[in-house]
Amino acid sequence: MNAFGKQHELPFRVAAAEIVGEQALHQHLEYCAGFFDGDGCATAERQGGRCKLLVGQTASSGEALIMFARLFGGAVYATARGKGLRRPMVLWQLTGQPCSVAASILARHPSLKRRQLQLLAAWPRVPLRTVAVQQLQELNKSSPEPEDILCTWSYLAGFFDAEGCISVPAAGKCRVILSIGQKQKSALVSIQSFLDKEFPEYPSHLRHDGKMWSLTCEQTDFSRRVLRHLMLSGLLVKRNSAEAALSLHSSNHPTVRAKLAVFNGNQSKSKRLDESGCSRARQISAAQASLGYFRSVGRSERVELLQTRIKQMKDCHNILNTEAQLSNLRRTIRSMLGTGCVAT
Repeated sequence: MNAFGKQHELPFRVAAAEIVGEQALHQHLEYCAGFFDGDGCATAERQGGRCKLLVGQTASSGEALIMFARLFGGAVYATARGKGLRRPMVLWQLTGQPCSVAASILARHPSLKRRQLQLLAAWPRVPLRTVAVQQLQELNKSSPEPEDILCTWSYLAGFFDAEGCISVPAAGKCRVILSIGQKQKSALVSIQSFLDKEFPEYPSHLRHDGKMWSLTCEQTDFSRRVLRHLMLSGLLVKRNSAEAALSLHSSNHPTVRAKLAVFNGNQSKSKRLDESGCSRARQISAAQASLGYFRSVGRSERVELLQTRIKQMKDCHNILNTEAQLSNLRRTIRSMLGTGCVAT
């Protein structure tokens, strides 16, 4: 597992004497509450009813899991090997009485999963656990109200580390876009309300695509101000991505996109545009802007010429993108084979 620029052997445990005290817990409580709302799970075993706190991450981004281990105890384990473009996964786990203690601490901050944490904090003995397990399952299916969540900068830093995304579009102006996706919108409504109060001059956008809710900051000045506040408030997992995004200007656009591609996950790796692809995308975008102008002034002959040109540009763009994706796939396969992966 990689964290803080070092490799850590798994399972990763912190000795009882090294677990930090109450003061450090207070300093990091809001961040941990936000991160747990994003990637954490309060659950219990079916047999025996032993309660558990779980937080999962990719093995290349273990900073938050090490923080949880140092604050609350428990251990970080490997849970899934990498396969194809899927990265290896790791999991922080805490069970039994230490789990109840940690849950009682995390429940101090009003959060998305506060009711589940409060239930684990008062987890009953064996004879009464069947009812408690059923209550926990019902709570995990329920949707809290936005008013149940207290959004602060530290809470948002944790939540963004877990669920946020920093992106720089390939075409158009040099822009930094921040986005957070969730199946339920309660946390996003609370975060949007918080950002509206902090930056009333900038709009954020809450949308639903039929499957997921997303909250986005689409103005670069807005995104940069938010990132600076998040970094001051304890941003860990996405700190390198934030630093890269804050350095963006017109002359280093391809470099910043390349850095973000390394820091981000592999879900869209094969679809990301390289430097040449970004240049072609900008040319197509400029041609489309010209097309819109000539349509508005009634220059039909220029409109026809531009439509033909744009179609040719798009066809060429698609072919070259496919070639680049195949080349990238070959490099990925060679790299994986070089690290000991085997074909199955």
